[in-house]
Amino acid sequence: MWPVLLALALFGWQEPPRQPQPRPPGMPDPALAKRPTRQLAIESGEGTMAARRAPDGRLFVLNRTDACFWIYDAQGKPAGRLFGRDTNPNPLRRPEDFLFDHAGNLVVGDITEVKVVSPTGDLLRKFDSGFIGIRSIANLRSGRLVVSGIPYKRQTAISVFEPDGTLVMSFGPRINMHEDEATNANRNAGLVLVDRYDQILHVFQAAIPPTIRKYSAKGEMLGAWHPQHPLLNFRVERGRLANQEFRDGRPLISVIFLGAGYDRDEDCLWVSFAGNQLLKLDTNGNVLQHSLMFPLSEGPFSIYRLHVEGPKLLVVSAVSGLFEFAKP
Repeated sequence: MWPVLLALALFGWQEPPRQPQPRPPGMPDPALAKRPTRQLAIESGEGTMAARRAPDGRLFVLNRTDACFWIYDAQGKPAGRLFGRDTNPNPLRRPEDFLFDHAGNLVVGDITEVKVVSPTGDLLRKFDSGFIGIRSIANLRSGRLVVSGIPYKRQTAISVFEPDGTLVMSFGPRINMHEDEATNANRNAGLVLVDRYDQILHVFQAAIPPTIRKYSAKGEMLGAWHPQHPLLNFRVERGRLANQEFRDGRPLISVIFLGAGYDRDEDCLWVSFAGNQLLKLDTNGNVLQHSLMFPLSEGPFSIYRLHVEGPKLLVVSAVSGLFEFAKP
């Protein structure tokens, strides 16, 4: 025993070498992960929801925590703010998504209402969406607005409105995933995108298996698919286990697809899952590419929204802020 203690005292404890952990199937080397070219907006809370470029080239960044838009010029320099918690009156309460309509006004999905606001901050009109929580907004060539949300006590997850708020139609039959109405409604919520053919893509965020549907501008379903990738399948299996757990008497809802963006130049879809993982899909749901996306510095990073600008991706992270990436 003494010789052993003496050796430890003289030479110290040498930890045995650790064996490198094998990467899961399909996981690329983290050293090859994509890094942003720059950070456009820094988030101090957890409120960055979406970012869009105005017709004049300015970048508007929606912050839910502050109920405001941070504005940046075409070069990415701060250029002001629209609204805020200290603004009275402030037409925004808890905004989730927005876009610019054909007239250059901001169309904001704010809890249950759609609000149209001028770039100078005037509330032009608002109308009820029929959802208990709006998830996303897109627009068709005609100027009609496509709205998706949580379809509580209704059978469809997508509604189309005229710019003045007149309901044109509702479609997108729900997937019956759970007997509890509230849980089932949340699992049917998703994001809507419009492709270059004026077709509507509905990306279910919590459906198992992962589901994407395509509709015509008239609401006719054109197809549906379930993307497959080893890491996505692994995330789905973890989601199945999480869905079996209960909190306050209701099943937990495991989100699979976090964000989604349509690439008009390449006619493809980008979807994020498991925080910082990104899939590039063709319009038939086939996986073309998998990428890891990391911020400039270490810390939490979850791709909440995606917007494609030519060769660049604007990546919204609710915790970290807004980043610009070169497309993988």
